[in-house]
Amino acid sequence: MNVVILNQDEFNRLTEKVDAILGIVGDTEPSILNGLIDNDQFIKLMGISKGCAQQWRDDGAITFRQYKKRIYYTQSDIEEFLERTKKHSFKKKF
Repeated sequence: MNVVILNQDEFNRLTEKVDAILGIVGDTEPSILNGLIDNDQFIKLMGISKGCAQQWRDDGAITFRQYKKRIYYTQSDIEEFLERTKKHSFKKKF
């Protein structure tokens, strides 16, 4: 077994890099913590642009939460939005 010894500065740089990687990896999957999905995850999930998501919020079409500059949605917010905007197919007249 090899032993690696780091000084305090090297250890701090290593932990900062690990934290940065965890931050990136953590943003790739919808958060199950408190059932919240952030705006970037929502945009990917819905296949829409940032402007479209902003317009839906401005129009009051979807409920959201905001902490500082971060926007969050719950699964129930998204389900309610989809249910409200659901359209039934039109009956064809022959």
